[in-house]
Amino acid sequence: MPEAPVAGASEAQLAAAEATASIQAAAYQRYLEQRGARIAAYDELIAVHVAALQRYEADRASHAADVVAAEAKFKAEDLAQYEADRAAFRAAHDIARKNVDRMAFAGQVPVNVQGAKPGDYIVPEQDGDGIKGAAVTKPSFEQYQVAVGRVIAIEADGRARIIVKVA
Repeated sequence: MPEAPVAGASEAQLAAAEATASIQAAAYQRYLEQRGARIAAYDELIAVHVAALQRYEADRASHAADVVAAEAKFKAEDLAQYEADRAAFRAAHDIARKNVDRMAFAGQVPVNVQGAKPGDYIVPEQDGDGIKGAAVTKPSFEQYQVAVGRVIAIEADGRARIIVKVA
């Protein structure tokens, strides 16, 4: 900031002080003009933001209403249809499941062999035109080779539960 001219200052000093004050006044005037433009730009950005926020809030409210309507429709129509379809599937599944005799779970399966003891091997034998299993306590090497598994437990109905032997 320029110093104020002192009493008794020369004309050159007064002219320099006047020129400096004039330059500073012009700079301040440019600052005020630019400040007004910056404030106007900021106000415009705020207006754009407020409009976007209002659109967002409207979209959010619309989405919430859509969710409530979809949930009501699901509970009124789709859930009932789902439950009916599920009951029909379970009935068809039970019918189809009855066609399958047994399925191994983690290598364990019950077999239709009565009188076996834990530790026995189940060896297939010819039974007329079919096949049956026989419990063998001490199998020969040939019987061991064709054995389907080893008894690990006896089921409540007397059937043997075996661990399936990997061939």
